[in-house]
Parts: sequence; structure tokens; C-alpha cells
Amino acid sequence: MQIDNATEHDIKEIQSKLTELVDENPILESRVYSMDEQPTNAKIFEKLEAIERKLDLIFGGHVLINGQFKSLGG
Repeated sequence: MQIDNATEHDIKEIQSKLTELVDENPILESRVYSMDEQPTNAKIFEKLEAIERKLDLIFGGHVLINGQFKSLGG
């Protein structure tokens, strides 16, 4: 959720309510970012591309088939 016009007081109130909800339901996760720290689509795509490059370096175009890494080509 993004709230563009929240004041510092509003943010503190929201964080307080979220803390209460997490206390009631420990499985619930919440994160509050300042707009400067908010992940943008560009940042997310950069991270995904970095993960893709690392996976390609690790597996080199191979996939797990029947418990063995095999080339995508067969």
C-alpha cells in the first residue's frame, strides 16, 4: 500500500496499529518505507536481473530433471 500524503503523525499511528495487529497475529508481516526508501520497479528489476545472472552462472543453462541437472537442450 502506498500513502502519498501522510504526515509523520499519520505514519506513527499506522505503525502503532500494525504493531497491534502483529501482536495479535505473529504470522502477519509489515514494512513501512519512507518514499526515498520505497523500492521502485527499476530497483526490483535490477535485483531480478542480478539474480538471473547469478543463477545462470551457477547452473549454466541446466535444469533439475529426475534429480539430475541436465542441459535444456536435452
